[in-house]
Amino acid sequence: MVSSISIEAIMYSNFIKYPKLAELTQQEFAGSTACDLNVYIDVTMFTRLLYNDFFISDENCLAAVVLNYCAHIKDFYRKLGVRVNIILVYSDETDAINKQFLPEYNYNYLNKKSVSENLKIENINIQILELLCRYLPGIYLKKGSVEPAVIISYLMRNDFNNGFPNIVFSTSPFSYQLPCYNPCVIFRKKKFKQDDISFSVNSSNALIVYAQEASNAQIRNRFNNLLISTLFCLSGLSKRDVKKKMSISKALYIIINMNPNTYGDIESMYDQICTFATSKDILGFTMFEWNNRFKALDLNYQVKLYETLPESRDTTYIVDLNDPDKVKYINNNYFINNPIDLQRL
Repeated sequence: MVSSISIEAIMYSNFIKYPKLAELTQQEFAGSTACDLNVYIDVTMFTRLLYNDFFISDENCLAAVVLNYCAHIKDFYRKLGVRVNIILVYSDETDAINKQFLPEYNYNYLNKKSVSENLKIENINIQILELLCRYLPGIYLKKGSVEPAVIISYLMRNDFNNGFPNIVFSTSPFSYQLPCYNPCVIFRKKKFKQDDISFSVNSSNALIVYAQEASNAQIRNRFNNLLISTLFCLSGLSKRDVKKKMSISKALYIIINMNPNTYGDIESMYDQICTFATSKDILGFTMFEWNNRFKALDLNYQVKLYETLPESRDTTYIVDLNDPDKVKYINNNYFINNPIDLQRL
């Protein structure tokens, strides 16, 4: 049954409001004198909404909402005297390299998407974004086929490795790894009734914040964030159809006893897991399965694989053309119901 709530309303509700943006920015960048900023927006937090049962009144709503989020963010930081590069990261997720190791990865979502009539709407809107971003200064659309967090991590290390602070706007559970291995923070949208209770994820709290979100429990121990992918491997990633091997509490007990200096040494990590897990929890969890899970769920390993794909080296999206009349024409003729806020872009 299709909901009476419009998809536009749901998408706009994903915007972090200015008072909360101010709070998070002060919290994460107090004392910073930076005048430039890289902002990454994970577009899949909007595209995935197309495959829920929401009412779609305007087929161009996705492109309009995404660009208005860019305007929302640019305007906020402009008032602070900060110039912003916005990198929109879109993935169709169809050829995710995670599936080499876990064939079930993302199965339910991709299966639902493949038979949906809204796939055409997604593709058309991405084409519109691709066209318009070429004429909007400081806004770029990077397309890919793998987890957006993998693309974002690669861009931070390569295409936009410019020394500017990095903020990621994403609701993906996979993205919790980004601050653990890259100089960035995540601003994650969260609501409680009508209140904006969005929060930030950084290099100090990523593992524990994810664990608390996933288990809905307060956890007071400190953990080494290098081992966040180990937590995914042991406790699963339900939103990507990766089943748990054990509860989060049991996984955290193992992780707190592991030597973080062995991170990346797959065999040594497995030996430690076997040492600290109970025989019941480890039953049937072979080295082969651990190896596949780690390679599918560890961000750094995924980035290494992504670097071998031709799409990773495509930089043709980084272009700043100037044709304001063309942009106004497109806005006035194709975004009548959801106009793009060109004034703030």
